[in-house]
Amino acid sequence: VSTISSTRVWEAIRSGDLAFLSQVVPEEAARLFLAPTPQEIAEFGPELESLLPIVPECAWPAEKFMARLPELEQGKKLALLFTSGAMSPAHLGHLEMLQKAKERLDARGFHTVATWLSPWNDKSAATEASAAGYVPLGAAFRLKIASLTACGDEMSSAASWQSTQKAERDSRESILQAALSLRSTLTEQFHQSLKDETAYVFYVCGHQVAQKYGLYRGLQATDEMGVVVVPREDEEPLMETPSQLVFVADPCCAKVAGLSGLKVRAAIRAGNNTEAAQAMAPAAARYLLAPTETELLDHQADFEKLGVQPFIADPVVSRDKLKEALSSRLGPKAMVPVNDLSKLLQALDPSWTHEELSKLFKASEHNCDGNVSAVGFVDWLFTVR
Repeated sequence: VSTISSTRVWEAIRSGDLAFLSQVVPEEAARLFLAPTPQEIAEFGPELESLLPIVPECAWPAEKFMARLPELEQGKKLALLFTSGAMSPAHLGHLEMLQKAKERLDARGFHTVATWLSPWNDKSAATEASAAGYVPLGAAFRLKIASLTACGDEMSSAASWQSTQKAERDSRESILQAALSLRSTLTEQFHQSLKDETAYVFYVCGHQVAQKYGLYRGLQATDEMGVVVVPREDEEPLMETPSQLVFVADPCCAKVAGLSGLKVRAAIRAGNNTEAAQAMAPAAARYLLAPTETELLDHQADFEKLGVQPFIADPVVSRDKLKEALSSRLGPKAMVPVNDLSKLLQALDPSWTHEELSKLFKASEHNCDGNVSAVGFVDWLFTVR
């Protein structure tokens, strides 16, 4: 306690070190500037804005890491996980691999705090695409899909670091460099929270990748860098080597293990949107299968490669159907609490942030005593330009 100072607190605020702040600032004071009420915002707006700690954007996004770090169990070893690949596009199989790896490490005395999807750069993705016989998607587009895939998962994020590197192809060395980058990024940014912690970084991969790059021998255990292999049900992985930080997780179920970017692309091109949607996270499926006009223009070349056609619907018909559905469920006035409507929108598209929803409801001018006229809200949505 004697080493805590206002200078260190301000440093933590500027760096977005929420975990450190939650430890050193009295609970009610921390709540005031981390989660102020609407009344407190109205009364102390400028002051609270200056105190608001924001986790900075970086190549290894850390918001979820910061949110979960205070939950680190005493006596457990802090683990960070990432998996990489072309992710052309990312799908539920990638998230399932990370979950299986987490379960294995947690059973071996680690505490997994956060995980990352890390798409390759364009050169590595093009090499795989050429071998598999398909046209590669751009790095920015693949990263966007990975971000949407991760946004609804409580501990996963999408990392841009590997997608911006100049390596000709994926390799054991590129995996090690990514692991080192992940740890150094977090320990430098949040050094106050992590100064007494050893952060173990694990690369998560399948059995074939582990064999290809010799990862059953380990990655670099002397630097707390390890590997978790997640095999398929029909594969026979090698044994674990805990001394080298090599662990083998339970297989993914056959349905998820059979997913691949190639199969998702084939389903999209065949017009089988149901199959494609079932293989993807909701936000990613919405983006890929029913992009807005702006989204299509932003990544036109990639959507054309996938064979995605513009989603065209009569706005008047869509509006009336939505109003009818809401009225039948909520009654003629169709009043709904703002929090419930927020949950509905986030269920439909988890990429919505609380800040975006707050601005949306404030701009709609249909907010009344914490409730929203759902019908009026829909009318407003369809008239906004």
